[in-house]
Amino acid sequence: MNYSSLALALFLPWLVGWLTLTLLSQRSAAHNQVASNLGFALPVGTALLYLLLRLQHLVRGEIQLTASLLALACLALALATTAVTRHRRLPELRPVAVTTAPRQTLWLALILLLLIGHLTLVTVEILYRPVYPWDAWLNWMYRAKAWFYTAAFLPMDSPLDWKAGNSSALYNVAGSHYPEFVPGLALWTALALGQWSDTLVNLPTLVCGVALALALYGECRRAGTSAVLALLAATSLISLPLLGSHLALAGQADIWMAAFTGLGFIKLIAGLRAGHTGPIAMGLLLILFSALVKLEGLAWFCVALLTLALARYPRLASAALLLAAIVAGIAVAAGGLYAELPLLGGIGLKDDRVFVPLLGDFAVQGGYLLDDYWSNFVAGSSWHLLWPLLLLSALGAIRLRGSPLRRVVPAFLAAFTLAQVLIFGFTEQGQWAEHWTAINRLPLHFAPALVFCIALVAHEYMAQQRAPGKREIAVPLLGGLALTALICAVTLLRSAGGEEQAALRFDAAQLNMVSGGGYLRDGAGVINRFDNSIAVVTTGPIELDARTRSIASVATISDNYGEGRFFWRRGDTPDEFYSVSLGGHGRHLINLSAEPEWRGQIIEVGLFFENGWNEPIRFRELALLPSTTGQQWHLLMRAWHDLPLWSQRSVHFLAEGPAAPMLSPALLMVIWLTATAIIALLLPATRSRAVYPILTCALLAWAALDARWAAQLVKQTGVTTERFSGKDRNYLDLGDDRALYQLARAALAIKQHTNAPVLLITPDASLEFEMLRTKYHLLPSPAYVHWGKPMTAADMGYELAILVTANAEPGQVEQHIQQFQERFQRRHGRRPVIVQRSAAGVLFAFEDSASRLQKRPGDA
Repeated sequence: MNYSSLALALFLPWLVGWLTLTLLSQRSAAHNQVASNLGFALPVGTALLYLLLRLQHLVRGEIQLTASLLALACLALALATTAVTRHRRLPELRPVAVTTAPRQTLWLALILLLLIGHLTLVTVEILYRPVYPWDAWLNWMYRAKAWFYTAAFLPMDSPLDWKAGNSSALYNVAGSHYPEFVPGLALWTALALGQWSDTLVNLPTLVCGVALALALYGECRRAGTSAVLALLAATSLISLPLLGSHLALAGQADIWMAAFTGLGFIKLIAGLRAGHTGPIAMGLLLILFSALVKLEGLAWFCVALLTLALARYPRLASAALLLAAIVAGIAVAAGGLYAELPLLGGIGLKDDRVFVPLLGDFAVQGGYLLDDYWSNFVAGSSWHLLWPLLLLSALGAIRLRGSPLRRVVPAFLAAFTLAQVLIFGFTEQGQWAEHWTAINRLPLHFAPALVFCIALVAHEYMAQQRAPGKREIAVPLLGGLALTALICAVTLLRSAGGEEQAALRFDAAQLNMVSGGGYLRDGAGVINRFDNSIAVVTTGPIELDARTRSIASVATISDNYGEGRFFWRRGDTPDEFYSVSLGGHGRHLINLSAEPEWRGQIIEVGLFFENGWNEPIRFRELALLPSTTGQQWHLLMRAWHDLPLWSQRSVHFLAEGPAAPMLSPALLMVIWLTATAIIALLLPATRSRAVYPILTCALLAWAALDARWAAQLVKQTGVTTERFSGKDRNYLDLGDDRALYQLARAALAIKQHTNAPVLLITPDASLEFEMLRTKYHLLPSPAYVHWGKPMTAADMGYELAILVTANAEPGQVEQHIQQFQERFQRRHGRRPVIVQRSAAGVLFAFEDSASRLQKRPGDA
């Protein structure tokens, strides 16, 4: 690996971006803020890099690292020379003086340590964990990896084109229509490194996180905030759990949308606040470029134009929105209203689809999403206190007198909210909100600007109000805390069950193993064998009224990091199984009353374990407990430190642990903040300086939630380093990914024609993950994933085939092999010959190519 060229590839675009912004901003001494220029330099520099790579590919048909680095170096030299020639010197690389007060310095040091701590934990995850999120390796990184081996931006077809035999491209990928910026950055990183690395290709994401913090800090300082408030804003942004998960589990495009869209809106808001055209233009350009990162960028550009109109021309923009609403109402009442615009496409409503120029058409579909927003924005663990603080800031901005923020912040938040309502509330895209996939990821694009708004409003109020005494802060703070404790106590009492019931306990000897194998030792059950990577223990038939015992207690001990789940069956649906994650190993309490399917007559309960690293699992007890006030208190305490480890859903939302009390930790902090704000605004002694107790409460509540989140990150980092330290970091610690990787490597080792695709097939439709992971592992070889019976389309020149049988019983595997061989030979006249077998699948060659290939019998 060439680490020196990697460092140069990461540094040069950033340098070019900084020199560009420096050259444009030297006319004003106020624009010599190094942090802001450095932060915004990354999106500017990476945008220039992407355009350079596309230009080189257009001219030469390939990407050459040396030529690209030389072009960047020449561009940096030209920018530096221009700056020196025009202004006789470059600006001094020193930040604006912050403070000399010892107390302020201490606060700055503490906040900076917290920020560095979060980024350090993210760094460890990036360096150790291979590309993890589903869509990252399926779409974004799949294209980057294929491009790396060909050193070119090769076009890709959709799998549907391959199935129809209409493919004109070498590769196929589900997201063939996705923009190419994110895989382009990964390609650039891999070319600089000299080889593909499933970990180091995500280093630009780490740099992106640093740039976000620098840009937000610098823009807050340019807006006049104190250094402490500016650093608090930057740290708050990086400590948002959802943003942290996108930094740690890198590979998706949303974090780069935050860089272009979020920072673009920061510039737009700053320009509208100051009345300067330059920042507004730069903000609009950044937001427009985000369309080359994800297609949603076009929608966000419309949001930016609406924000600009509402802030500059509020009456005209409001009238236009009212007119648009009236026209939409008429279109709905008339059953449609549609027109074709030159070059832009259709606009209007036709055949129950709404047409938007440049963005496409969407099915009209309504849905109720308030409960989903409540669960994610208020009661969930994804955002800390961002949304309650944003609501308070919006209300506070309206009350600001003589400040441009009175128009700017409500205009931005109104445009942002309108976009959310239209996208999720009235189109087919609402299904992604109901499934909790896009409901958090789309707002993440705006996160830097949302935090910026909170910091600006807080700054304006602190500038207008003198600092109160300690008593004026303590009274609302403690009053809010007392009210929160009262609400918590009442909730715990009300959630307790009626009649006292004895606990129903099952020790290891009373639990039956129905899948897998093991033994008893010292009163504990030990699972040392898994059937098809799973093991199941159960109580057998029982009779239980779900209302009498709604808390489960499970104790497991293991170094095996496969997922564990508690499951049950009901008498009214005996063939259905319902389950909830254990949230890791150890002793856990599970609030079953939070599960809608825990009701009626329970006829069986048990535990389900997935095999991770082939390590034994020990379980001691499974107990069903009544819901008492004491148990509810234990659930509440458990919820503070019982968060689950990373999962494939962690880039969509951060799940609560199995304890799931009625009052989640985030909801408790929201109640405290709300109660403090109400008391501070109602008390005559604190009403005129309410911002200080509110901000103090927000700071303490945020710190409590972030301590919970940071502790989980430390725990997660320990697990990640243990799982991947000293191991081949090209496969995930999920299911049979290791065996699939080894099978794919074996196929590549004997494959003669790189361009000949590999056929992937399975008789089990539930093996989508395994099939697509094998396709990813097979790169640089193209592959086609086919479900069910052998293909009926034209023969596409397959040299090898892999039959994925990860969950099949040994007898079933032989049956699947025979069926595949017979059907393929009957339909295509080519008989598959077994080359290699593994626990996850079987590698075949075909009769006309098997003699040319090196056969490797045996198990992988």
